[in-house]
Amino acid sequence: IWDSLNKSKHINGEPNLALIGRLSRMRNWIEGAHFPENARIKIQEKMNDENKEKITKEQRIFLLSLLTKLENCVWSESQISQLIRDTTKELEINPREGYVALYLLIIGRDYGPRIASIITELGKEETIQIFSKTF
Repeated sequence: IWDSLNKSKHINGEPNLALIGRLSRMRNWIEGAHFPENARIKIQEKMNDENKEKITKEQRIFLLSLLTKLENCVWSESQISQLIRDTTKELEINPREGYVALYLLIIGRDYGPRIASIITELGKEETIQIFSKTF
């Protein structure tokens, strides 16, 4: 987590004791029985058949086009976010439809937290594997 926070420039250097304590409490809450199940994020190995049926031909083309671009990009949240926007514009699809397709692919539902952040944290190899196993 600290590497991720350093890379994203949310912290600089080593975390202080207050931040370490806060993360510990957050982790306990997330792993506890009272954390809402619908707030949990589970990364998919590949898109399941039910979600494959939900995506349109345009969304499939978007995902395949984005895959090609991700394979050759500088791996950063800002770059990935820009590629997503550029690909929706290039293919003239509604950006929301592009994001829904990505959410269905990566986390198995049609909404969630910022997908570029999730993709960045997954890393290039794991992200490309998810795309490749699906298509």
